[in-house]
Amino acid sequence: MSKIAKSVNEGVELVNIEIENYSEAYLDWGAISNEYLNISCKYFADEVGREFQRRGYFVYYQTMGFGSTKVAQGTPICIRISKEPKDSNSFVPFC
Repeated sequence: MSKIAKSVNEGVELVNIEIENYSEAYLDWGAISNEYLNISCKYFADEVGREFQRRGYFVYYQTMGFGSTKVAQGTPICIRISKEPKDSNSFVPFC
């Protein structure tokens, strides 16, 4: 994704577009790499996640799995927002 949200409002706008087009969105603050970076920091991503949780969406942290020497296993690496519930070992409910 080429646009990087630099505020909560820009993050909300970004998620609205992704949800409309794909019924799912992600917010990646570059915990692993900048390849999928689309929001400037975890704080903004958390605030956007809270907003969509209030709207009734399913919000999850995606956590780091095995094998990374850069990021500890279980560390939140991005937020996933979906219209439908997810079932995966790498998704932790957002709270």
